[in-house]
Amino acid sequence: MRSIQDWLDMYGESHQNPINKKIHWVCVPAIMFSIVGLWWSIPHKGIPFTFFDIQLNWAIILTILISFYYLWLSLSMAIGMFFVGLFLLIGNYFLDLSFDFALCKISLIIFI
Repeated sequence: MRSIQDWLDMYGESHQNPINKKIHWVCVPAIMFSIVGLWWSIPHKGIPFTFFDIQLNWAIILTILISFYYLWLSLSMAIGMFFVGLFLLIGNYFLDLSFDFALCKISLIIFI
C-alpha cells in the first residue's frame, strides 16, 4: 500500500511543466466541484435522513467516505480535505437552490 508521501511524489513528478501546473490550479478544482454536483444530482429519495434541513444525498455520503480514506492516509490531509469537501458541498447546495437549471446539467458544463 502506498503512503501519502508516495502519492504526492508521483503527482509532483508528473506535473513539472509550468503550463500544466497552471491548468491544474483551475481545472482540478472545477472538475472536483462538478463531480460533487453530479453526485448531488443522483436521486436520493430512499435516503430518509436530514441534516440541518438538507436531505442526506450521495454527494454527502461519498464525501464522508472519501474523508475517511484521507484520514486513513494522513490526519493533516484529512483535515484539509474535510474543508475542501465542505466547501464543495456547500457550493453545490447553493448552486442547486439558486438556479432553475438542473444541477446535473450545470455540473456537466463545468466538467467539460
